[in-house]
This record gives sequence, C-alpha cells and structure tokens, in this order.
Amino acid sequence: MNSLTRLFTLFIALITLSYCGTTNTEEEVDKAGFLKSNLGDINSIALTNFTIPSSYDIEGSLAPGAYNGQKRRLAQLKEIADSSRNEPIKWDLKAAIANENYDMFNSADAQGGSNIRTKIDELNFDAGNTSVADDFASLADLLVQSSQTNYTVDASNGTAGMITTGSKKRHVSANGLEYAQILEKGLYGAMMYDQMVDDYLRDSQAGKDNELGNNESSIDNYASYGTSRQHKFDEAFGYFGANAATYPNSGNTSSGDGMFLANYTFDFSDETEAAYGVNLAQAAMNAFIVGRSVLKAGQGFGPSQESVNEDLFVAARADIKLYVEAGLAAAAMHYLNDAIADVSDADKIHHLSEALAFIYAMSFNSEGRLTAEEAHNALIAMGWSSSDSSLNGIYGINLWTVTDDQMTSAINILDQSFPGFKDANF
Repeated sequence: MNSLTRLFTLFIALITLSYCGTTNTEEEVDKAGFLKSNLGDINSIALTNFTIPSSYDIEGSLAPGAYNGQKRRLAQLKEIADSSRNEPIKWDLKAAIANENYDMFNSADAQGGSNIRTKIDELNFDAGNTSVADDFASLADLLVQSSQTNYTVDASNGTAGMITTGSKKRHVSANGLEYAQILEKGLYGAMMYDQMVDDYLRDSQAGKDNELGNNESSIDNYASYGTSRQHKFDEAFGYFGANAATYPNSGNTSSGDGMFLANYTFDFSDETEAAYGVNLAQAAMNAFIVGRSVLKAGQGFGPSQESVNEDLFVAARADIKLYVEAGLAAAAMHYLNDAIADVSDADKIHHLSEALAFIYAMSFNSEGRLTAEEAHNALIAMGWSSSDSSLNGIYGINLWTVTDDQMTSAINILDQSFPGFKDANF
C-alpha cells in the first residue's frame, strides 16, 4: 500500500469520525522513519457533531474563517520576486517590502494595508530589535543598485553583472551571489515560515493557551473570522500558500495548486513517498484539515473545556511543522545536488544561491529538527561567516570558488537532521 492510498484510507476513516487501529504495517512504519505522521499514532478519533471535510475550504465546512492579510503578503512577495528578474530594476524594492503609503503594488491581490516589513519586525518583537528586517531592506537596495549599475556587464569572478543560464539572464554580485534568490527564498523563512511555525501555531495563538479559545461569544468579529483559535490557525495556513480547495493537485505538476512553501513541499513529495512512504504535500494538508476540524468541533467552548481533543490538535500541529520543514530541507538538498552536478559556473552559482537561501530560511524555526546553529554550520561549510549567522554573513562567500567538497559537507550536516535525505534523489 503506497502512502497516498494509506493517507486516503486514514482520511476516509476520519470523515466517518472513527479511526480504530492503524493500517501501517511494521515495515511501513520503519520505512517512514522520522517522517512518520504524528496523527497516525492516534488510534481513536471522535469529533462530536462535526464531520471532517475533504479539503481545507473555509468557505464551506470550516467557515467562518479568513486569512486575507497572508494572501496579500504572498501576492506582494510574488510581485517583488517577479520584478527583481528585470534588468535594470527600476522599482524601489526596499520601499515595496514596507509597502510605503500602501500604494506600491499593481496587482489587486497585493494592494491594501498589509506589508512584509512589519511581519519580519515581529521576529524580534520583545527586544524591539528590527535587525533582520533591516538586513532584508539592505539586500533589496543592493539588488536594485547593482542591477542599475551593472546590467550591461557580463558577470565573472570579481565582477558584478549579468550571467546567462540557458535562455535566462540573471544578475549576480561580484562574489556570484544571486541577490534575487537570496531575497525571495530568505523571506520564505523570515516571513512565512517563522509566522507559521513560531507565531500563529504556538500555544498562545492557535493553541491551548489562547485565553479566548474556541468561544465565539467572546469574539467581536466571529462572523468574518471564526473563533480566536480558528483565526490564528487559518493565518498559519495562509502563509503555507496552498489553494484551500484543491491542494495538492497531482495534475498540476508545477505547483500542485500552491505557491512558495506549499509549492516546494509539493515538489519533493514524490521523492519522499518513494524513499519513506510519505507524501509531504498530502500529509501536510491532512494535518491542516484535521487541526482546523478539531477547533471547529470544539467551537462554543472556552479553553477549560477543549482538552478532550487537544492531543489530536497537538499531533496535527506537529505534522504541519514536520512536513513543511522537510519540504525546505528537500529543496536545499536538491539545489546542492544540482550545484554539484552542474558543469557551468553559471548554473552552479544559480543553484548554490538558492541552496544557501533555503538553509538560511530554515533557521527561523525555534523548534525545528534543524536548529539555527546547525543551519549556520551548514552555511559555514560553504563560506558563510562563522561569526555572523545573520543575513550579513553571506556577503563573504565567493560562490565562484565554492567546491564540491564544501557542498557535500553541507549536505552531510543537513542529513544528520533529515536522515536519508542525501540519498533520496532530490
């Protein structure tokens, strides 16, 4: 039985409100290893007066609910990423990250009062330290200024300019850093990933320590957003970037009907299914659906009355964190493997820029399998500053001269947290 069949069997069992025993054989459990679902360990589920839906569609069974701010910020990042591929870049990307005057974007999806900058600032909320957001603002400025100065120059080791990979031209720094990749993929971590796993899914937000809990009578805007816990959980889902009704769509080979984090989780699901019997995209989506269903089933009760299903919620949350992190790790492995296999310098520094950015993005999870220190060690292996784990530590790397042995060292560090990933054919 493959993992999609197994997960579908589990899901049907959940819909009928009863899941007794596990369909996994011992061999399949051993194969799943660290990717084994936390939900699969629960032998009995009973959600009173609520049927778990087949998709995360908060316009249907899970309504009310909304995550408009998250969708808007993802649309803003997409517009920033798309514009950064133009040469020369004439848009002020630093101002776009802050959405100055709320009028920086063209698309209707990106317009409005939301901005990326404030969400990065929240990383250091308690200390009032905005250094991470400042670093991304500086990176955006470097990209714009260098592209305007060097867009007619052919890049080479020590010379910033344009580099050609196939039919695409990309701007790189004198050290071979593709700033646009560092900016986009780095924000996967500093905004989306951090907001999801270290903010909205924590106990004080979507979890059991939220004082408003699932009591809709204590919410002023329940009709639009649901209970406090439901809304925080929806916001976490919004940063995942999946289409609520259709993800994962196996017919969409490019993204599975998702973008950014959801897209990369989808991209490597076939490989994890072959190696571990676990489809990352389906497992992550199942966890989102089950977690939200637990909150919907508990609607109308305060925190003191929600404990009956809390173990199931905690298991779903653990799965979300596990499978999204695994998607990022798989992406980092993939691009390191590509960079090692690349024949041309042009391809190598493109893929290496992406790998560096994904590893840096993974450091924004205080409870990840890969710790921030381990992520930094993997980056150090390729020339990142050993004394500066911030984004500024990247500027000392010369991608033109990074060796296969250095990249292999980084792969081995990642493989310690994700056993077998280096052999998973990503």
